[in-house]
Amino acid sequence: MFSSTKRMFHGELKMITPTTIAAVVTTITSILFSAPPSVDHLLIAIRYKESKGNNRVPGDGGRAIGSYQIHRNYWHDACQYGGVKWSYDKYVFDPEKSEQVARWYMQRYAPQAYRTGNLQVLARLHNGGIGGPFYSGTLGYWRDIQRIMKDGQIYRTSPKDWHKLVIR
Repeated sequence: MFSSTKRMFHGELKMITPTTIAAVVTTITSILFSAPPSVDHLLIAIRYKESKGNNRVPGDGGRAIGSYQIHRNYWHDACQYGGVKWSYDKYVFDPEKSEQVARWYMQRYAPQAYRTGNLQVLARLHNGGIGGPFYSGTLGYWRDIQRIMKDGQIYRTSPKDWHKLVIR
């Protein structure tokens, strides 16, 4: 057990107690080891934003489907980059394969952003295609993704219960 220690700071007598030391250590540890949102977090937020985990929900008038709301051309483009021939019609409803396709698309068209974790560029790319990071129309999408990631309850909730979440 630590004993209280008296120290002089600028002419004042201050007590350094075990509680104070524990508080400082906890604060420093949380700063050092709390990771910023990652590409993994981004993909969870995109999946929530696009479909709330419902693999069968259609978007863009039925042209984008699956949990990540992927268009056919996006799928084929990313699969080509990934070196696989996954059938869009067969696998777009598989959340794991769709996530991998989204990763390949990001790696192909924004490799530096993917490596450095520039989540804004990656989210806007997913939403707007190759030019998405440069379109002002994708800024609202990015703000929605930020709100989802900031809220944090998405990471503590099973995808099957995402429809119950209200993210403000």
